[in-house]
Amino acid sequence: MRKSILRSVSAALLSVVLSSTALFAQGRVTFSSIPLGTPYKTFSRELKGRAFKYYAQRTEDDVFLGQVKRYVYRGSVNGNPADVHILCSSKSETVYEVELYLKNLIDMDEAYEEANQLLQEELNPYKWMVKEDDAPSISSVMKVDISANKHFLNQVAIYDGGARFRLYESEEQADTGQSIGFIKADVLLFMGKSVVDFTFSDAQALKKAEGEK
Repeated sequence: MRKSILRSVSAALLSVVLSSTALFAQGRVTFSSIPLGTPYKTFSRELKGRAFKYYAQRTEDDVFLGQVKRYVYRGSVNGNPADVHILCSSKSETVYEVELYLKNLIDMDEAYEEANQLLQEELNPYKWMVKEDDAPSISSVMKVDISANKHFLNQVAIYDGGARFRLYESEEQADTGQSIGFIKADVLLFMGKSVVDFTFSDAQALKKAEGEK
């Protein structure tokens, strides 16, 4: 029932609420109100304050960034068991990306419901966004003036897989493609289980990580 409702939502109604917070003013992408672009120790301290516990870490080779560090924490988001992967640059350990995985979901209907609830919460601080479907085309890329459409917050939705939401501080930035980063949301079936997969990426922090290669 919930999924069928989400499918009926027009992409033209996508919107989120304007919030003039300090974090947004700094031009940073946030996860659970924690700004990316901060040192790993600062980010992990905030995450632990949300009852997440350290689980594992490893060093990985990235094609564009060279060696990077991945830290894994476990906890819950909106009552669902969740893993949070923190990706950091190798030298300064600056957090440039966060991956979130919601697990133990009953079926795809519940996965879509939980994904869209979280999506509304995480998009809340931003003023402008461009939504891109999984297979972007001229018709599926859409710029949204958030501040002019506050009442459409409950109609922000993903369906048939997922979408990427590029984030901007102003209309001028959206017009020129100068994004502060993006939030990508996916709902998928993995080894017979429904999974919600979010990626939060900060453009400034990513650029800094590239400089440390």
